This record gives sequence, structure tokens and C-alpha cells, in this order.
Amino acid sequence: MTDKEKSSGETPYELAYLRALVADLENKNRQSEELLQILTDQYRRITEVVSDYIFSVHIIDGNPVETIHGRGCLSITGYSPEEFVASSFLWINMVFDDDRGLVLRHVAGILSGKDTAAFEHRIVRKDGVVRWVRNTPVCQYDTSGKLIAYDGLIQDITDRRQTEEALHDSEEKYRLIADFTYDWEEWLGPDRRYIYVSPSCKHITGYDREDFIADPDLVIAIAHPADRPMVVDHYNKVENSDAKTGALEFRIITMDGEERWISHSCQPVFGGDGRWLGRRASNRDISRSKYLMGELLKARELEAVGILAGGIAHDFNNLITAILGNISVAKMNINPDNKIYPFLSGSEEASIRASELTKQLLAFSRRGMPVKSVISANEMLTKIADGEHDGNGIKYNFIIPDYLWTITADEGQIIHAVRNLIINAKEAMAHKGLITVIADNLTVSASDKLALVPGDYIRISVHDTGVGIPPENITRLFDPYFTTKTERHEKGVGLGLAIAHSIVANHNGIINIESEPGKGSTLHIYLPAEK
Repeated sequence: MTDKEKSSGETPYELAYLRALVADLENKNRQSEELLQILTDQYRRITEVVSDYIFSVHIIDGNPVETIHGRGCLSITGYSPEEFVASSFLWINMVFDDDRGLVLRHVAGILSGKDTAAFEHRIVRKDGVVRWVRNTPVCQYDTSGKLIAYDGLIQDITDRRQTEEALHDSEEKYRLIADFTYDWEEWLGPDRRYIYVSPSCKHITGYDREDFIADPDLVIAIAHPADRPMVVDHYNKVENSDAKTGALEFRIITMDGEERWISHSCQPVFGGDGRWLGRRASNRDISRSKYLMGELLKARELEAVGILAGGIAHDFNNLITAILGNISVAKMNINPDNKIYPFLSGSEEASIRASELTKQLLAFSRRGMPVKSVISANEMLTKIADGEHDGNGIKYNFIIPDYLWTITADEGQIIHAVRNLIINAKEAMAHKGLITVIADNLTVSASDKLALVPGDYIRISVHDTGVGIPPENITRLFDPYFTTKTERHEKGVGLGLAIAHSIVANHNGIINIESEPGKGSTLHIYLPAEK
């Protein structure tokens, strides 16, 4: 059989094979088209029912040539897919002005292959309402790695952003309140490390918030040694989430070495899920309140003692008057040469001294109320200075400015009070050393730690170079008959400072003490001024 005859014979079979092959390919192509149509319908149905919407951008040679918006764009943007097709720049024009640069940079990043991360921005809906959206791009590449398209999922996140902003505003308000409150606020976590410490800890303790955050045990370290066991016990208890609200008062030693009283209260903090988040605490500086309370108690004690002393002095003075009268009559009816006469004179002198003591007791009591008038503080203190002279181991230094304000006072009583302070200074130095008396004008504010009504005052300070006063004795210094003197020749009647305190109190003033063992003492008299 020739080749031509062979070829002619095989042609029908080849044609039949080719027809079958074409039919198979057409069938597969039809199936692929049907599958594609099914997938397309599914995609369309999914994009129509979800609240988010998907857009697709086709890329040719690095440039976007077509953008298809899913039907969900209508509910989020207010614009239909047809409106996006009709206006090529609608997609960028609807972006909020302040965010437009961000969106353009992000698109440029996607086209350059550098940025495919999700980002958030605002849009202006067709009805003018501003909404927040999250744009999540998904890039598609060909086999050579070339970008051919990218899809984007647009989600309306306005509710979430508003919640976050409200939470942020709430946190910001809390932080502002906590940061600027006068009290020292803190939040101690379950691991006993600070989550938050307010800056006000600085003006109370002298330490920065960073010091407490770095060392959670700093509050224990600065607690007064006498109060530290109580503070340690408290902080050990608050580590227990079941412990109830705790409160205590204790002293601290500030960075400058000053002693301050702290009122501490705390309570457990739980999250919305019931999880224990530690303890919130507030620490308030109550040093002034403690001081004022001490002054009030002291005033009440002195008032009670004064009432008693005044009553006794009044009755005693009557008896002394009768005794002096009888002694005087007896001396008139007896010859001075009589051996009894000196005894009568001695009794008379002792009675006179007793009478002076009753006068001091009456001055200490409320019965010695001042007779006030407007006087010159400068002239009054000059009179005191003129009455004190160097000698017997004592030197004086009076600093009395000419510009001192006037005061409304009983001049005699104030002179007596200041002289009592000078006498106390002499005795504290065993009659050897320097006494400095300084006067100045002072305006007291509410922030000053003084038991005074805010206003203008004259301050008279008496400083000695004696041995100082132990801290445990300072609170008792104005008690009647209390003394720290041990030598017989140092002892006075024990009423000098108590009387001075009573006189100054009756003039609506106070006496403050500054003293340190071995470095002398300074007693300050504060009297209301008349400018």
C-alpha cells in the first residue's frame, strides 16, 4: 500500500478523533463556564448580604484600569456601584479631607508593592454623614510576581471608633483628674507593682512617681520607723483580693527629712469579667489637720487648767489678802526691836511672793482677759529691748525693723509674754549664750501649716543657743509647771511659757516652736496685724 493510499485510509479516523477531542474540550469549557457562573453568583450573593463591601481594582502595567464595587457599597457609602462607575474619582472624593493624603499614599504603596496592610480612615457618605471605615487590601500577582489586581474589604467601624474615643476621653479625664488632684493616688497591680502613681506624690513625699514605680516598697521605706510595722502589715493584707477596704493613718519621712502624717485608704479593683486588677489607693497629707487637732486639744487642756487655776487663784488671793492684812496690823502693834518682828517681816515677804504667783495664775486663766488698743509693734519691742542688757554671760541681739505693722493688743500682757520667752531662753542656756529677738511682717495663707486664719501677722521670734528641746518634750512645753530643767538654780515657777501661751491665745495668735537638740530653740509669736 502506497503512502498516499495509507494516508487516505487514516483520514476518517483522525477526523473522528479530532471531533471527539473538540467535543470534550467544549464540554469541559462549558462546565468551567457553569462553575465560574456558580462561583460568580455565590460571590454576588455573599457580597450583597454582608454589611461590608468588596471592591476590585484591575491593574495593567502598574496602573489601575478598572474598579468594580460590590453592592454593599450602597449601605456604607450611600453611593451605588453605578455611581462609582459613572464617576472615576468618586472613590477618592468621598474620603474625608484630612484623610485623603493617607489614602493616596496607601494606594501608591500597594501599586509599588510596599504596603498591603489594613488601614483606617474616614469617608463622607452621600448624605453628608462622616463614617469611619477599615480598608483591608488583598493583592493578586501573576506567575512572574507582577501585580495584576487587588481587592479591598471595606468595613464600617464607626461604632467601634466612637467607643474607643469615648473610652479614651474617659481615660483622659480620669488621668487629668488623677494627675492634678492634690492627693497622692496610686494603683497597685496584683503582682504588687504600680500600674499608676499620680505626680502629686512629689509634693507630699519629695519623691517622683518614677521612684515609686521603680521601687514598689518605697512607701514602706519612707514610713516612720515607729509606724513601719503597721504599714508592712497593711500592704501584706492588700495583696489578698478578698481583703476589704483598708484605711490607716501613719507618718512618713519625706526626702527632705520632714515628718508628715498620711491618711491612706484603699479598695480592690475588679474588671468587667470579675478578674482582680489589684488595689486603688488614695493618700492624703493630713499633717496640718493633725497639727490643728493637737493645737485644739492643747488649747482645751490649757483652758480647763486655766479655769481651775483661776478659781484656785481667786480664792487663794482672798486668803493671802487676809494674811497680809493681819501681818500688817501685827507689825503696827509690835516694836521693831521685838524678836518676833523679823519673823512677821519674813512672812509678809513670802505672802507678797504668793500674791505675785496668784496674779500669774489669774493671767494664765481666762480671768486675765486683755484690754486692747492699737499699738506700735516697733515701739513695744523697743521697750523690751531697753529693759534687757548684756551681762552675767548673756548677750542680746534685737532686730526690730522700722516698717513693722501695728497690732491691736494689751501692750502690758504682750510685753509680759515676750519677756517670759526671753526668761525661758536664759534658763535654757544656763544663763550663758546669745539671745536673738527678731520681728517681721508676715502674710499667712491657707497653704501654710499654721493654726491661723489667713491674713497679716507680726511674727516675734526669740532664739537661744541652748541645748535644744527633745522632740518628746515639745508638745508638753506649754503645760503648767512642766520643765526640762534639772538643776535647782534653773527652776522657775513653771508658769512662764503657759502664761505666754495663754496671753497670745487671748490675742487670737499662736506660739510655734522650732528646736533641735544641741542646736538651740526658736519660739515664734504670731499676732494679728493692722496694716
